[in-house]
Amino acid sequence: MSNSIEDKYINGDYIDHNPTWDIEHAPRKANELAAVIPHNILEKLFDNKKYVIEIGCGAGGVIYNFSKLLTGLGIENIPVGYDISPKAIVMANERYGDSVEFVCSKEINIKESVAVIMLVDVLEHIENPDIFLRSLSELCDSFLIRLPLDKSLWNVAFNKLPKLEKELGHIHYFTYKGAMSFVNKQGLDVVSYYLTNNFNVNSNRKTTVSKIMWPIRALTSAISKKLNSLLWGGNSIVMLAKLNN
Repeated sequence: MSNSIEDKYINGDYIDHNPTWDIEHAPRKANELAAVIPHNILEKLFDNKKYVIEIGCGAGGVIYNFSKLLTGLGIENIPVGYDISPKAIVMANERYGDSVEFVCSKEINIKESVAVIMLVDVLEHIENPDIFLRSLSELCDSFLIRLPLDKSLWNVAFNKLPKLEKELGHIHYFTYKGAMSFVNKQGLDVVSYYLTNNFNVNSNRKTTVSKIMWPIRALTSAISKKLNSLLWGGNSIVMLAKLNN
């Protein structure tokens, strides 16, 4: 990231708009990540590799809950969360420091035995996500990626993308096909994926407009989540991707 983009996470501007750092959504997102890994791949993924790294871990809830899910399945793992925000790392250590190692740094200091790198709602914040993702492939060949599909007809027609940048720090916007293409272009094959229904979450149904749109999004998603993501939005894509050889 350039300094101007990084600053909002370091100086507290981001947390002013997002005081909980979305910690309330962490268990749901951890479940989504676990669900996208096919059972026949899970043990192979961690064969002789123990580290699970989350980059942009925020307040730490996702990697904490994901690590617990792995442990419950009998998968030994060592979770480490990285973030550039000192405030986020303080929050993470207060909640989960006994179970997860948290590091305030851009530099990943683990060079071996990394089973998977998690990028959960992170790439849309980074100035050059293509360069960033390719650089990570030198550390690990498996990635769990979650991306919001912000580039919907609804968001574009009603000029909602600038608000997403101001409040959430999103500077890149993806469609379903755009997200798949982006990952493929960085030398990764998508092993498995699915689209979530974020609009079903109660905290995403607080405004009058979101309440009105909920049944429309629910009906469209019942027909096709991909179609809903293009028309009305409220979906994210979760994927397991591996470096192609």
